[in-house]
Amino acid sequence: MPSRLRVGFGIGVLAISLACSPLAPEIPAETPEAEQTGATEATRESEKTGTSLSFQLLSDSGSPSEQEAERTVAVLRDRLRAIGPDDVVVKRGEGDKIGVELRHRRREDLERVSALMQARGRLRIRLRAPVAMEADERGKRTMAEFRRSEYEAPIGTRWVPMADVGNPVLVLTPEAVVQARVDRLVEDGGSPSDLTSLRQELALVRSRSLFEHGDLESARLAEIQGRYVVRVVMRESRKRAFEGFTGSNVGRQLVIIVNEHVEATPSLLTKLPGAFRLVGGGAGGFREEKARHLAAGLASGDPPCRVRRTDVDEE
Repeated sequence: MPSRLRVGFGIGVLAISLACSPLAPEIPAETPEAEQTGATEATRESEKTGTSLSFQLLSDSGSPSEQEAERTVAVLRDRLRAIGPDDVVVKRGEGDKIGVELRHRRREDLERVSALMQARGRLRIRLRAPVAMEADERGKRTMAEFRRSEYEAPIGTRWVPMADVGNPVLVLTPEAVVQARVDRLVEDGGSPSDLTSLRQELALVRSRSLFEHGDLESARLAEIQGRYVVRVVMRESRKRAFEGFTGSNVGRQLVIIVNEHVEATPSLLTKLPGAFRLVGGGAGGFREEKARHLAAGLASGDPPCRVRRTDVDEE
């Protein structure tokens, strides 16, 4: 049986079928929600401890620049506000070093903070390739693997692995087709006016077919009927584009990609406004920690630098 996916918004409720792995998240119906504010259980003073963590900033270009380091620290500070600005302090060290001080926290909070510091927050919403096309390409890919030969997905598509288990999903990347035309024109020495026209077309295709973290207004952790969810709202300037994108693709499947892994492939039965909610698949939905990390990562975005924990020093 396929999973169920529900989309909720202010003017009504819409039920949608998920034609994907039952582990994929879903978007639930609009119901009264209670925002999560963290653990509320009382903790004895003897269970609390001051703790400091050390991390290193890593950049693809080598040593992180001052701008990259400062931006990364700002992103991490925003992310850790989910735990409490009075209890968790991020401090910039020398060079590529940063430290985190946890004041009056329980010992078990250490791993939670460490995971949040190292989490990525890259979001992409795309369109899934038609069923027949994906099946055909999957067969070609499997045959190539069997024969140990090379395989390349058609231009304008790419394979993205599932977040949990299941086959990878073929997603459409229409901007790649236009980018290839731009590259050919540059290589052939095309006219500046033609190049400008193609680059404008590229920007237009991207704006209409790809939605990323920069298009988000917010991502919040909430609890709805005992299930942990992540509520995502688009920026006002992008809501109309998102509604147009979903409206023109009714009957197709969206692909929600978080950190280069597919989290959901909802089927569209109608156009959607610029807001939705992600709920983990299965009867229990997301575990609280996964939902919290996902919300924190999406809310703060992907920092310029990767973060690696180097040591722990308990006071």
